[in-house]
Amino acid sequence: MFCYLGIVLSIVFFTRLLAYWGITVLKAGDITLIPQILYLSYVENRGAAFGIFQDAKVFLIVVPVILFLAITYYVVSRRKHLKLSLLLPLSMVAGGGISNVADRLSFGYVVDYIDVRVIRYPVFNLADICVVLGVFWIAGYILFSKDTKQQ
Repeated sequence: MFCYLGIVLSIVFFTRLLAYWGITVLKAGDITLIPQILYLSYVENRGAAFGIFQDAKVFLIVVPVILFLAITYYVVSRRKHLKLSLLLPLSMVAGGGISNVADRLSFGYVVDYIDVRVIRYPVFNLADICVVLGVFWIAGYILFSKDTKQQ
């Protein structure tokens, strides 16, 4: 449980720090990391991935909070038998989701800043990376883990 909370709080801390950095530094202008490929750009995202659910603030707060509570309940109820290979991605999803909720509650929007222009992909942030990698990791765990095949 302490490992879970430590990872979640670390993700929230670093993503919130980057959000404030985005507001205070990136709002003034883009930073080029790799010309025509990768930039740091300030974007106020009032929706979800790919611009869906624009201005659905209540929905975009309630759903991640419910998911966080469900993940936390699962982690607490399975704490004696939960493997680190599942605890880590669950923590990533929970931490990323709560971090975006914290942005919405603090600013009214999520601060996005990672801008991959070579493929015209929507701007995203570290919390989004945590959620996506965590979900893919969980899917891989479910599909390929010996633990899930025995049940």
